[in-house]
Amino acid sequence: MFFNISINKTIKYFEEVDDITAMSVRLSMKYFGWDSEDRIDADQTKNEALYHIKFTRNDWPGICFEAQAKDVGKINQITKECAMRALKTYLDKENIAE
Repeated sequence: MFFNISINKTIKYFEEVDDITAMSVRLSMKYFGWDSEDRIDADQTKNEALYHIKFTRNDWPGICFEAQAKDVGKINQITKECAMRALKTYLDKENIAE
């Protein structure tokens, strides 16, 4: 795992690695203070499923980063993209010097 590294290095890793799992992304986000929540909604009448992922922080009340996809085969990709948006925004907003 890639713990004990900076947020910038984590973003770079996410950008470079295509086969990272959603669980690995969620674990690294937890390390940096983010909570995650996901769910899959199924529509039996249309034979479709919709995956949702959300990242939040306790110190950012009311702010969350969400993504969804109809193709549950893209869970890893959607989770990674949502996490990168959250981390980049966090760096910009907090002006974290690493």
